[in-house]
Amino acid sequence: MAKLRRQSNLEKRNQVKNNMSYNFDELTDKAKYKFNYSVAPTDNKIPSGMIKDQERSDVNQYQYEYRNFKKETCFWVKRGIKNGKKLFTPMSYDTDKATWVPKAWTKNRPLFGEHLLTDKPVIVVEGEKAKLEGDKLFQDYDVVTWSGGANQVHKTNFEALMDREVILWADNDAPGIKAMHEVALALIENKLTENISTVNPRADLEEGWDIADPLPTKMLEIGITKEGLLKGKSEYIPDAKIIKEIKLEQEQRRSKEKAGKLSKTYCYVMSNDMFNKIGSQEFYQKQQLNNFWKHEVKEGSLTDLLLKNKEFARAETFMTHAGYPPGLNFIPRPGIIPLVQRGTILNIYTPNYIIAKKGDVSFIIQYFVWLLGSNSILRSYAEVYAQDDNKEKFIKDFVEVWTKIMNADRSTVH
Repeated sequence: MAKLRRQSNLEKRNQVKNNMSYNFDELTDKAKYKFNYSVAPTDNKIPSGMIKDQERSDVNQYQYEYRNFKKETCFWVKRGIKNGKKLFTPMSYDTDKATWVPKAWTKNRPLFGEHLLTDKPVIVVEGEKAKLEGDKLFQDYDVVTWSGGANQVHKTNFEALMDREVILWADNDAPGIKAMHEVALALIENKLTENISTVNPRADLEEGWDIADPLPTKMLEIGITKEGLLKGKSEYIPDAKIIKEIKLEQEQRRSKEKAGKLSKTYCYVMSNDMFNKIGSQEFYQKQQLNNFWKHEVKEGSLTDLLLKNKEFARAETFMTHAGYPPGLNFIPRPGIIPLVQRGTILNIYTPNYIIAKKGDVSFIIQYFVWLLGSNSILRSYAEVYAQDDNKEKFIKDFVEVWTKIMNADRSTVH
């Protein structure tokens, strides 16, 4: 008997290459550069470009090294001013390229100053400049910050603050205050610490003020100091409205991340306005997909997120064609496939490849002899296939006929 199994069909694939066709792997994997980062190797801790900058006296630039609690170099941040504009460039070590690249870690970023933590209470501020100023001002405290500004808190790993006393000192503006609420939420939800206090914002400080800025003269005249502001810290009290906004953003990020993972599972087909599950002949309407994944994509709809992703697979129409590989095929001109002019076509054909296996097939031949009976023409077919050297021909012809029968209720192009 012939044993069914999947295997490559070189002849068909060569035909596809001649017709400029491509499959899903070619569509997705080669289109996007994958950034794989890690801590820097011990013999390459500083990007070469930064070394050159340090040697140049005309470069007005600050360079900050982010190290984890193991004192390993994770990444650098370059800040500077050029033509009156602020510059911000993260530098990370790409393990695949074995070199430094101008990209930021996407998650688990260490805190700036994490490797210097002692058993002192910790002040969390926003920005490297504020952190360094805090080091000078508050000798009885450790001072840290995260990278990327107010909108990047969620990409930071705060585990270094476990079981510590933490004081949050926000920039004196709405984004800064919201960022510190997000830090507090990360500490509480991850069960790192609840010993949290905050230095409250003040109306007599200008918008955006932080501890690296001087205090207004009128405050200094009445004896207010930065040390005094710190002593006035109070227990952290969550702001329900801000916390709700932060949690909504968290859910939106989770939904977008899940949609990104599912983007390689489905393909949109314009002709029937449905989604095919790649590798199958199953089609789903938008609402079906949205309902099925609602427990994981809670904000927005899955199908909207998929369609907004420019790398998501999509086709103009679909077909069932044994001469092309399953997946997306680009048809460059009319006449290659009947009724298809040109464009990206989804082939939902499921191959049934077989290989010959030695064994006694006489019982199959005997069955057809009995079935065909006295019909001389049909009996002659049976006698042809019964010959010893025609076993493989019988298997091949049988499968081809069977495939035609199974596909009889499907049109070639939909």
